[in-house]
Amino acid sequence: MGKSRGRASSSGLAASLLPEAQGAVPVVGFGGYHGASRVEPAASSSADPDGPVRLPPDVDAEVLQHLRRLGRKDPTTKLKALSTLSMLFAQKPGEEVVQIVPQWAFEYKRLLLDYNRDVRRATNDTMASLVSAVKKGLAPHLKSLMGPWWFSQFDPATEVAQAGRRSFEAAFPQSDRRMDALMLCVKETFLYLNENLKLTTQALSDKVTPMDELEDMHERVISSSLLAMATLIDILLGVKLQSDGGDSMNTESKSHSKVRSATLSSAEAALSMHKYFIDFLRSKSAVIRSATYTLLTSYVKYVPNVFDEEAMKILSSTLLGAFNEKDPLCHSAMWDAVLVFSRRFPEAWSYCNIHKVVLNRFWQFLQNGCYGSKQASYPLIVQFLDSIPPKEVATEQFAFEFLKHLWAGRNQRQLSAADSLAFFTAFKQSFLWFLKHAPRNSVGDSSDYSRNRLITNVLVKMVWQDYLQLSLSKNMDAVPSLLSEEAATDDQQLSHKKSLLAANVRHPIYYYQDLGKCIAEILDDISVTERHLLETACESLLRDYLDIVQQGEKLSKFQDHVDQLVSFFRSLDVLVVQNGRTWPLENLARPLVEHSLPAIKSMVI
Repeated sequence: MGKSRGRASSSGLAASLLPEAQGAVPVVGFGGYHGASRVEPAASSSADPDGPVRLPPDVDAEVLQHLRRLGRKDPTTKLKALSTLSMLFAQKPGEEVVQIVPQWAFEYKRLLLDYNRDVRRATNDTMASLVSAVKKGLAPHLKSLMGPWWFSQFDPATEVAQAGRRSFEAAFPQSDRRMDALMLCVKETFLYLNENLKLTTQALSDKVTPMDELEDMHERVISSSLLAMATLIDILLGVKLQSDGGDSMNTESKSHSKVRSATLSSAEAALSMHKYFIDFLRSKSAVIRSATYTLLTSYVKYVPNVFDEEAMKILSSTLLGAFNEKDPLCHSAMWDAVLVFSRRFPEAWSYCNIHKVVLNRFWQFLQNGCYGSKQASYPLIVQFLDSIPPKEVATEQFAFEFLKHLWAGRNQRQLSAADSLAFFTAFKQSFLWFLKHAPRNSVGDSSDYSRNRLITNVLVKMVWQDYLQLSLSKNMDAVPSLLSEEAATDDQQLSHKKSLLAANVRHPIYYYQDLGKCIAEILDDISVTERHLLETACESLLRDYLDIVQQGEKLSKFQDHVDQLVSFFRSLDVLVVQNGRTWPLENLARPLVEHSLPAIKSMVI
């Protein structure tokens, strides 16, 4: 049976719990339970909550028979029993069905762990039939059911999560009633999820279950519990209870205050119990790591008081240095955690070695094309730059290092059209960010000096010359080092050689279209406020063009270079000139014609 890895955010589920709100069914988790009690009809209940459930002697024999069958190993037998029970619950009076709720609660917890997703889905379908039959008779048993019930809506298999959601809505059709039920059982739900997070692989089933199934079950129970806890915090602290308040403390607001207090204390206890969830961040399972990032994001947003000095010492290096996370499945959740944490706790940077732990990992992350998460990661890069303490990026060297590694990442894997667009959008935004922040990025030099070096060493020598190489002329000097040869270290020289090799990579046509657009938009942006920088850039572009014209047919791919230049001027016309700006004519077209005529005449003669 294949694994389902898709999960949705908590926003849809949160919306469904608010009055007059609707949201998509989230694709999320389920809960854990271990033990093997069976049905024992008797006149009284057992004093041991984990022991055999003793049912009244007048419980229908057919119902008892199918409840016993739920303990079989064979999934087919369990599916048949669940199907029959659903039918029986729909047929029998509610006062008769309610008698078996305690035993059903036991079976429900256990069946939600089943390796077979069809069994888990059918379990939730049967739950829907039961709650529809017993109606208000469910109330005395709600606290024992809410944990696994909430948990069941976070199964990684979409159909299981949807079935859990439907059963919950069958019991509480109105969104405000669903919220009330959650608030009533907040302590019990946290307790259940905490117990799940303590489970080991071996504790989930007996010794005859194959190890690969046990590992899959453990991954699901841990990741789903983490997501269920995160969503509980988001909904109760971030959506419902945060919006309540006012000057008057009526009965409802007092009740909500108690629930908020219980939620905060339960969340704090969970963080302490599981030692900041660090072990889950170190899990070999990407699904568990991703869920942990999501949970920590919820804590930073809604329970920030738990992040004391001890927490900072433990979490700062882990979260700010999370760029060694190589599985793209984790990157969206990772970015959320990194950005929220760095913004909420700017002092966290002082608790870690920024250059060794954060930046070195970040350089590798960029150089490796974000390890495959280009479309998720590139749009967030400038936000990360904004979060870094100004003194750490206050050097020209930082700008060059950043842009060098970002640029190198485009060659790690074949860029799709969407990847290409995301990359060049991020490069443009980053380049303009460094131009804008040049005054704080210059040490001892004027800001204009730093900006001019960015224009000449990055935009012209690196980006523009790459654009001219649609069909390569084997000109290995076309991609110079970002730094001067005198200032370059051995490592930088080695990186330069790698850049030269990367320059020989052939890219699809959309790459060059996006690259040309990137250059045009950068020039257009600086034309508004930095006219002198525009003139510097255009003069350099013209020199490269004239060099191509002068060499003429000596270049093996001369016509390809000319075609690229023509394409660039067409992009300028569409993006800039047709919008009423004239700098392409004044700074490029007119000087180009004036300086090209002698070379063209010499070629004709």
